[in-house]
Amino acid sequence: MEFSIGQGIAFLGAAYFCAHLGMMLFGIAAKTRLQRLQLESEERQAATAANLAVRHP
Repeated sequence: MEFSIGQGIAFLGAAYFCAHLGMMLFGIAAKTRLQRLQLESEERQAATAANLAVRHP
């Protein structure tokens, strides 16, 4: 079975599109996770500060 140049270009274009889409989705997921971890850290710091304020007025 032979492939034409047009089919090869179309295949490469589709492969590039899929790779780009995957990297974009991975980047969004990583950014969302980073923001969630940062929020959890801030909540922990606030809870620690509140505990210290209660124990040592």
